[in-house]
Amino acid sequence: MPGQDLLGIAVEGSGLGVESTLPQSSGPGCRVVGGREAAAAGVEKGVVKARMTVDGSGEVTRVEVLESQPRRVFDRAVVKTLSQWRFNAGTAGRLVEIDVNFAR
Repeated sequence: MPGQDLLGIAVEGSGLGVESTLPQSSGPGCRVVGGREAAAAGVEKGVVKARMTVDGSGEVTRVEVLESQPRRVFDRAVVKTLSQWRFNAGTAGRLVEIDVNFAR
């Protein structure tokens, strides 16, 4: 979208093989709004490894940044976006780890 600060997001996960743990609205069209820190630093791409804790109803209750490259540039956008994800109902306390890749 021209004129907006949008970064593409590609998601690779571990522990996502069970269908009931997949996000209800995941796919290649996922977008993350943010990246002011990246633009200010002149950063064009990066990756953030994050862990989500999911409750029994499928809501994300916690997002932890495990690693990021470059450090702290995309962390805020990842936490904000992943906190809004919804999963199918299942076992409370599920942990889902993903790599979020950014590119302009």
